[in-house]
Amino acid sequence: MILSTWLVYVAAVLVLTVTPGPSVLMCISTAVQHGTRRAMTAALGSTTAIACLMLLSMLGLGTVLAASEALFSALKWLGAAYLAYLGVTLLLSKPSNLAVPNSALAEVGMRTFFLRGLWIGASNPKALLFLALCFRSSLTRPPRN
Repeated sequence: MILSTWLVYVAAVLVLTVTPGPSVLMCISTAVQHGTRRAMTAALGSTTAIACLMLLSMLGLGTVLAASEALFSALKWLGAAYLAYLGVTLLLSKPSNLAVPNSALAEVGMRTFFLRGLWIGASNPKALLFLALCFRSSLTRPPRN
């Protein structure tokens, strides 16, 4: 892949990463509930998931998902079920003040926030398809002289 194509690909990934979606909403709610450090850890998990999706799309998994409607639907419903689980968990949780006591912050480790961000970022099949389409289009373009 030539450098200019790679830079366009990275720019597209950055746009995908910062646009509002489940990962951004999770980072915002984590920041409000648990503070900036834990939100940054969750964002790192989500970004790691996007990087893994990028790698998988380069290896051809996105093309497989694009070709298999059943596999894409299964992955989409799995992601939707997880988001519904998170929503119901938040709705059923005890209301709390915006000020979170330090003892409550100590209960939940940084690893939990990283894994939560990783799971939410990885459960987005649209990202994998988007990355696959970007990668496939860069492979089918004829090289410039």
